[in-house]
Amino acid sequence: GCEDKVFPLEMEARSLPFPEEYFDAVIVVDSYTYFGTDEKYLPYIARFIKPEGHIAIVDVCFTEEIETHNQVPEFLQDDYQNYWYFIHTIDWWRRLWEKTGLVEIEAAAELTEAGLVREQYMKDYQKSEEEDAFARALELDKEKFITFFKLIGRRTSKTAYLQSYKQSG
Repeated sequence: GCEDKVFPLEMEARSLPFPEEYFDAVIVVDSYTYFGTDEKYLPYIARFIKPEGHIAIVDVCFTEEIETHNQVPEFLQDDYQNYWYFIHTIDWWRRLWEKTGLVEIEAAAELTEAGLVREQYMKDYQKSEEEDAFARALELDKEKFITFFKLIGRRTSKTAYLQSYKQSG
């Protein structure tokens, strides 16, 4: 196994304290959409991944891209500008990564387990007393407009040049 080689970390995504080419793999689950939509983020994190290493994300996505507020499905109208405006399609994510030349896409697809993820999230929500805009949207989404995806890229040898996000002071 690899139990002694895998270390889960929780930290500020734009202020990573690691040397360049430190990781063989970076895996981000259920959070990349909060910071990764910035076109500068993949070049930033790619610096920490060894050539031929991998970056993989698993997160929520839409089945169709929303480019204007008029395209927002009725069930998302109330919450879109608060919780959903940064969610995109699998193709949007693929293009964002491909144009950098920093990774070769090995997988960009809806999770086979997307239905199970949805079902489990809804079960957990129904047991909870807390308001949850995400669960409410899943509940109202009869057309399966919201789904879950994986995106896996293999790091190329291209230099990841970008100024750091770190604040100088």
